Amino acid sequence: MVLVIVNNDGDNRAVEEAKKLFPQNNVQTTKRQDIANLKDEEFDNAFISEDWAGIEDDSKFWSEINRVLRKGASVTINSLRSLDLPLMIAGFLNVNNSNNTYTAHKPSFSSGSAVSLATKKETVINPTKKLTLNMDDDDDDLINDDDLLDENDRKVPDASQYDCGPGITKKACKNCTCGLAEKEIKEEQDKREDLKKVIIDAGGVDTEVKSSCGSCYKGDAFRCASCPYLGMPSFKPGEKVLKLDLDTDVL
Repeated sequence: MVLVIVNNDGDNRAVEEAKKLFPQNNVQTTKRQDIANLKDEEFDNAFISEDWAGIEDDSKFWSEINRVLRKGASVTINSLRSLDLPLMIAGFLNVNNSNNTYTAHKPSFSSGSAVSLATKKETVINPTKKLTLNMDDDDDDLINDDDLLDENDRKVPDASQYDCGPGITKKACKNCTCGLAEKEIKEEQDKREDLKKVIIDAGGVDTEVKSSCGSCYKGDAFRCASCPYLGMPSFKPGEKVLKLDLDTDVL
């Protein structure tokens, strides 16, 4: 049913216009001051053909229209005034103005109705397991160090397997424990004695010995680390060089 709201009695033009807009519905006419006498949610549509002064500020009038309309019903108003805000304040939705004809709809739900909202499922976090430590561990068995070594680890390495072969001189390593380092030191001392060219004996007689490297006369740049002529100037090959032994007690 369509409710036609008029300002004065005898407004047949509004009734005819309502029948054109809603041909399938019955029409009921009422004056604006009589809306309060109508039942709640009785009409499917409401129509106002001509407005009147102050309609935009009559909040009670718009609330009464909302009350007598069913959920989802519409209201149509022919007006030159701005009615967007009054209609929205009264609770109408989808307010539209086309060529000075306003249309709006009553919500399809009741004011203050509760709606169940989908909530995110709460993630259950398993509690962290606590580690219990027993400090009373005096009875625990300790690992025996000897059990960490087997028979192969206890064998002394065979030095012969590291022989470099004939013609190749093996050098002692930095932390030599096989005796090769002592052997090299002894050989170096013997070589130093052989490098002496002139030895002054207690009687003042010098004895010439040939150099094993043949570079003693060239100077310190060509001499061995154990050369007895270190620190002395170079000399000609075959030239007798007097090297004093300052450690002797002979003057």
